[in-house]
Parts: sequence; structure tokens; C-alpha cells
Amino acid sequence: MKFEFNGLYRPLTDAERKHPLARYYEREMADPDPEAYEIWKQGRPMDYRDAMPIGDMNAILDEGYQKVETGCCVLPNGAAYMCNRTFVPNGTADMFSWWYPWKAMADFHYRLWYPPCHYTIRIPDDAIERIKDPTVPLEQKSRYYAHDLTEDVGGGNARILLHYTSPYHFGFDLGRFRQPYIGNAMCINIEIYPLDLPNGSPPDRAVMLHTCRDLPGGKGIELRSRCWMGYSIVDRRPVLMLREGQSIAWEAIHGFHEHVIIEYSNLASFLPEIYDEMKGQFVVP
Repeated sequence: MKFEFNGLYRPLTDAERKHPLARYYEREMADPDPEAYEIWKQGRPMDYRDAMPIGDMNAILDEGYQKVETGCCVLPNGAAYMCNRTFVPNGTADMFSWWYPWKAMADFHYRLWYPPCHYTIRIPDDAIERIKDPTVPLEQKSRYYAHDLTEDVGGGNARILLHYTSPYHFGFDLGRFRQPYIGNAMCINIEIYPLDLPNGSPPDRAVMLHTCRDLPGGKGIELRSRCWMGYSIVDRRPVLMLREGQSIAWEAIHGFHEHVIIEYSNLASFLPEIYDEMKGQFVVP
């Protein structure tokens, strides 16, 4: 599938084309998951009553599936909700846990995930050391630091701060937090600063949850994403961050849903391959 490129997209330089991972960047991206993309193209909001409650993160630990696994809507209080599911054939929970810190170690790593819309990423120097530290458990290497990036998540180019924290701080019951119900979770408070806004403007806020769990029969993993635009998690509880009378535009959550479908479909197409090539190590080639 062909995708549009905008002003922040950077083709590979001659030097970058010699990078050992350049082929992931330059090859044609995978087609979006057809079932999810068909739902998106219909352009109809899901019933807000089927949204996973932000105050009950443990709902995603239940067996089976929620009534709606792919869709989006604006909620009655003005916030917005998105859910999506992606299958990763031959994927594992370790691959999922490896990808998030590894992709933050260099711009090139982040750009190859979704070249038309992923541009730059920065994390603190001590976070790099945490990622490389063999005493830090794999599932914890992505937590407790911010990813500072620029990308277009469906609403235009923006600087985005992703504050990764732990499942405990998102309100999960750690007694239930295990396979086969879940392999790991990326728990993120988000600040979005559109690049065309004046300096000093307050950010848009969102809560993002990406989880993985094993598929039956060792066939791979499924990634289940949930987003609540207009919220933050504070002291393990959701806080609505909208001004009185403010409402998230349908176009914002719908555009973000398309972004998630495309980027995770593409990730699913190469995650096992790149994990094997990197041998699950935290190095910058």
C-alpha cells in the first residue's frame, strides 16, 4: 500500500542507505489489517457504551474479547476512545517487550516503524543506560522515563511526550497480571504539542495502553491497544483533563485510529524478523 509523505519525512541519505537495517525503511510498508481498516473506512463511531472504562484497566485481563476490539468514538463527557487489535504471527511477549525500548534508542529505529509519519525520538542518557543494564528485567526496560518524539499521529505534525510508567501505576491488579491473560503492557500518559500552535500553549492529553498476550497453539501474539484522549492517569486514577465544555473532535480520534492500524500492521510484518536479526539485544547498529 502507498502512503502519503509530508514535510518532516526524510528520505535516507547515501550514508543511511548503508545502514544494516536500511531495508526495513525503504521497502514498501505492509498493507493495513483488512478487517480493522474496513471498520475504519466505514467512518462510523462505535457505541460509546461499549468502550472499555478507563477506571478499570483490569477489564483487559478478562478471558476472551470485549464487545468491540476495533473502533473509536467520542464519549459523552467530551473525551474520546479508541481500541484496536493486531495479530503478530510468530511473535512473542519478549519481542513486544524488546521493541519499545529498542525503538527509542535512535531516530533510525523509530523512523523505520512508520517512515511517512515517524521522524525523531529522544530519551535521557540515563534511560539508555537502563535499557542496556542486564539487571533490569526485560519487561521493565521501557518504564519510568519519557520518549520525546516528533510524528504525525493523524492530526498533523506534533511534538509528543510519552511518559511510560508501570502497570501498577495504571491501576492494574498485579495478582492477575500474567499469561495467558497478558504478557506485558505499555502504560503511557501522553502530552501532544502540535507544531503549529504558539509557544506556551497547553498540550493535549491522552492515556495509551498497548498490551500483548499469547495466541492459542503458539501461533504468535495479539496486540490490543486502548486510548482515551482527554485523560491522564494520576495516582493510579483517571483524571479528565478537558476544559469545561471542551470536546475531542471526531476527526482527531478517527485519524489517530487510522495511524494505529497502519503502524501496528507494519510492525507485525517485521517484528519477528528484526528481533531475530538483532538477537534481542539492545544495541544501535
